[in-house]
Amino acid sequence: MKKDFVKGIAVGCALSIAIGGASALADTYRKFLEVAYTDIKVVVNGKPTTPRDSDGTPVKPFISSGTTYLPVRSISNALGQNVDWDSDTSTIYIGDKLETDKVNMAKIEPVEGTHILNSSSATFPLRQVTIVPDNRFAPYSSTLFILDGKYSSLEGLFAVPDRDNDDDINAVQFINEDTDEVLATVSNKRLEKAVDVRVNLIGVDKLRVKAGRISDDNNFEFGYNGGYLYNLYLTPITQK
Repeated sequence: MKKDFVKGIAVGCALSIAIGGASALADTYRKFLEVAYTDIKVVVNGKPTTPRDSDGTPVKPFISSGTTYLPVRSISNALGQNVDWDSDTSTIYIGDKLETDKVNMAKIEPVEGTHILNSSSATFPLRQVTIVPDNRFAPYSSTLFILDGKYSSLEGLFAVPDRDNDDDINAVQFINEDTDEVLATVSNKRLEKAVDVRVNLIGVDKLRVKAGRISDDNNFEFGYNGGYLYNLYLTPITQK
């Protein structure tokens, strides 16, 4: 079996679609891949198909770590689906797009507290990999955002970078400033994978984000932590 070493950027399925149970990558990072070209043939609905790029040049499928990779555009078009690439959010749309365009939270200026960094200055190390997120927010204390009830949800990731040297459980709380309701609490430790952030924002005019830690009795304690929120996106409420 002939093997080639490909040096490039692995960004989930930005360049290929995985078949065989591979999970989607939540982070963007650089990685060297060992791939095998084994003259893979593609048959779509009983018809042999030659995968090609947007210029019509044939693209060979390959196998890496037991997963077969095929070019998204060629295979989707063979299945009768449109494909669109959004470079701002690193999102591939197959078929219909989302009904609402999500908003990069770096565009929302806080009225108090820490500003959110954009991608050009937001990189950080996580588990010996350099993460290059769309945005990064270090909630060192307490930060207040005015949302005016325009958004239905907030999604993103929370991680503790390698350079943070303590082993406490870092945590962040999301609070409805007007009602003091805790909307969500996320926590993580150094050297652990990033955890998902999902916050229901329906009816929230003012969102406060508090940094802290999880105590020995499993309670949130307000204070400094070294964790990062990143790839934060708001979903606008669709106006009908």
